[in-house]
Amino acid sequence: MAAKKPAPAKKSGKNFAFIFSSMFMAILAVMMLPMTLIILIGMIPSFVAYFVDTTRQRTLGPTVMYMNFAGVLPVLLKLWKLSPNMNNATELLTDPFMLFLMLAPAGFGWILFIIIPPMVSGVLRRRAEIRMQTLENDQKKLIEQWGNEIMGTQAKVTKKEEPIALPAPSENPLNA
Repeated sequence: MAAKKPAPAKKSGKNFAFIFSSMFMAILAVMMLPMTLIILIGMIPSFVAYFVDTTRQRTLGPTVMYMNFAGVLPVLLKLWKLSPNMNNATELLTDPFMLFLMLAPAGFGWILFIIIPPMVSGVLRRRAEIRMQTLENDQKKLIEQWGNEIMGTQAKVTKKEEPIALPAPSENPLNA
């Protein structure tokens, strides 16, 4: 009779923590519906950036999200200053200046994502070129001081070795 494999241990602790935190966040979102509404609408560019990013490093989402949240936070602060109710939330969301204030930093995040990597690679490439040029100049100075032997490309010939003579085909014992 074949031995049965033991059943893998259940991760009930992790499942319980995930379910509990999800329920807590859902209740909190309903209790603070005006703020949730502003955050969900204001953070749409971040959600789009996470889904659109196909790069290997996946850096577009965080770049846009941080900038986007920097734009949503002043609108949330204004909502808290007024009074966190649905009327004030819809009033802030329909104000074009507030929408611009929430979405413009996300656009700036996209611009950073597009512009910064080529700039960094250009700077690193230029630094490597300068380093190569410095090393070549140092190499030339060493050759001037020490001569061509310092390069190690010229083999020193101490004695000429004669090539090993191979046996003639008729002398080969395998052909006998």
